[in-house]
Parts: sequence; C-alpha cells; structure tokens
Amino acid sequence: MWEHVGQQLAHILKNQVFECLLHTPSYTVLLEKGGLTPPFTAYTKTSRPAFPSSYDGTCETYAALIRNQVRQMQCLADDRNLRAEVIRGPVSLYRAMNTRKPPTAPADLRAGTAYIGDWWFDDVLLNRCIRECIALEKERQRNPLLTEMTPDRCLRTLLRRKLAVSINWNAIGALGKLVLDANESLPVVTGTGLGMAAFSLDADPLKFKSKSLPAGQQTLLPGGERQIWIPWTPEKPIPLVAISEWLAVAAKN
Repeated sequence: MWEHVGQQLAHILKNQVFECLLHTPSYTVLLEKGGLTPPFTAYTKTSRPAFPSSYDGTCETYAALIRNQVRQMQCLADDRNLRAEVIRGPVSLYRAMNTRKPPTAPADLRAGTAYIGDWWFDDVLLNRCIRECIALEKERQRNPLLTEMTPDRCLRTLLRRKLAVSINWNAIGALGKLVLDANESLPVVTGTGLGMAAFSLDADPLKFKSKSLPAGQQTLLPGGERQIWIPWTPEKPIPLVAISEWLAVAAKN
C-alpha cells in the first residue's frame, strides 16, 4: 500500500498547483525546484502554462520523501484505507495542541528543512467525541456517583485514546482549527491510526514519576480513527481554542 501512496501523491502534485499554498515557503520551494516560474498563480488557471519537463521528477522526489517520512513514524495501518488524496473545502480540520498559547516558532516550521508535515483530524471524530462527553455529563448530573470525569477531561481522554497521542507528547490543552474555504484544497496522506503506548519510550521518568513508566508503556491507546498528514499548511490564521470552550459552544447548540 505504501508504494501506491507515493504514486498517488506524485500524481496529485504533478497535476495540480495548490493556490492556498502559494504563500507557504516550503511548498513554493517545490515549485521552484521543479522549474516553475513566478507568478505561480498562473499555474492554477484552467489555461495554465505547460509544466517544464523537470517538474514530474521533482514531484516524484517530494512524494517519495513525504511517503517515507509518514511510513517511518509507524502511525498508520497498512490497509485499504491508506492513501494519498486531495481534501477540498469547505471543511474544518483540527490539530491537538499542547496548550492554548501560540507557539513561538515561525509559522512555516518546514522552511529550510527536509521535514514536511503535521498530523490533523476531521470534524467527524471531534463531533462524535463531543456528543459522547455531553451525554456523559448529563448522566453525571443525574447520578453524581457515576463518575468524577468532567466534560473537558472526557474530551481530552477520548481524543487521546482515539488519536493515540502519548501522554508525554501532548497535554491536549487546546485544538487548532484550520478552515479550508470552498475554493481551497490540500494534498494529504490519510489512513487509520495505529495504537500507541500511553508513554513513549523516550518519556522522562523524572517528569512523569507519578506514573510507572514500564506499566505506562504496556498501556495501549487504541487509535483506530482516521488521521490526516498534511505536508504543507496554508499561511492563514489557525485559532487555538481551549478544550473546555469546545464543549461550552457545543452545549449551547
């Protein structure tokens, strides 16, 4: 399946220039290396200039690089759900963030590096988790002895288990929201997420001394949900919303 992913992604890159990525430096580097010349918007039109002969080879190189990076992380199941595709707006995508505080790093973390991409998930999973937590809270109010789990803790727990996010990787204090408009699209690699240990092998036993690290490694976060690897993220605002705020908005609706 992974060989097909590389082929699918190469085909996508060869046949479409993504307008919403034209302000993302690491994407325009691909275009420049492939021999395209500014203004790149010309290549997004129906009657676009012909791609130079060097462009196909550059797209194949990038597709192989991205495929290999995602494969080496061992986060996606090698099954029929594994594929490269184009996600088209209107759609909202979400990324689990450690805190609500915006990162201090440059917006395009991949500029000048060989590393490409980040993990995201869709609103199908988020909405399902929110519904489960709202239902649990209603039951908790009727029967306070049922559970001590608060709604925000419920949402963090469900996302951690379904996305298989190890505890020492991410506190899941907030979610970043990327909105693609109706005329926007992105190339992605997507598939079913594999399970992960509650604590990764590189977890600091001093920092997580309240947990038994060996026992934590034996506890599996099941995963099993659709995960989306986005090689290039558009240069647009991505608000960070606290977990508790997602539930508050949902409860009002």
